[in-house]
Amino acid sequence: MFFGGHRLAVLAGFYAALVGFVSLSARAQTSVTLAWDPSPAPGVIGYRLYQGTASQTYSKITTIGNATQATVSGLIPGTTNYFAVTAYDTNGLESALSAEIQYLVPAMAPPPPQTARPTLQLAITPAKHAVLTGEAPAGYTYDVLAGPTPSDSNVIGSVTADAVGAFTFTDPAPATNRVYCYRLRQSIVPATMRPTLQLAITPAKQAVLTGNAPAGYTYDVLTGSTPTTASNVIGSVTADATGAFTFTDPASATNRVCCYRLRQSAP
Repeated sequence: MFFGGHRLAVLAGFYAALVGFVSLSARAQTSVTLAWDPSPAPGVIGYRLYQGTASQTYSKITTIGNATQATVSGLIPGTTNYFAVTAYDTNGLESALSAEIQYLVPAMAPPPPQTARPTLQLAITPAKHAVLTGEAPAGYTYDVLAGPTPSDSNVIGSVTADAVGAFTFTDPAPATNRVYCYRLRQSIVPATMRPTLQLAITPAKQAVLTGNAPAGYTYDVLTGSTPTTASNVIGSVTADATGAFTFTDPASATNRVCCYRLRQSAP
């Protein structure tokens, strides 16, 4: 293409391959770095980057200067962006647009579900009894454990959060002259939150567990000879964004009687 007798070449090869991209940021945006071949035309002093969310329709033009790459930030996850470049010379004349490339910004994974951990407050009554109050997801049931340290504790009762998520528990033993720690351990999970589990044996004699659970939840995988003795942790699984998970037992399934179960570990 000619401008006043001076020829500016269209860029020889706007790279179709992206140099790299930055991970999703806390602001739910992405950045992408683009690169192109330098123009062989004489007098070229810089480049302009054209950007838009529709092909051949550019809503933003950025003057890059005499560089052959640029980083574009502020891209919205899940959108397709289109890019092209031009070269310009000392007289301000600009070449035709390069070939267009497109970039689909990776969609942001859904955030993990809110934790189901309860809150817990302690008060001592005039009769010297410890009263625990708190909040938890409605319908969730927890064992109440007490002992001199968090690791040395026994179950002394249970609580279930009511329809508004509140619960109260009174330690039947008097609090006089005792140093006690209290904690809750989830014991009953609502049916909608319970993971499913299926077992298959591969031709290589490996046990493969598949199932579904709330997205983002993590479970320990336990084994044993019976359901009640399945207490040895052999690994963990985390449900993906669709709620699916897969786990392969590293031990061979040959000549073994083994039961599997899951135990929620996070959140």
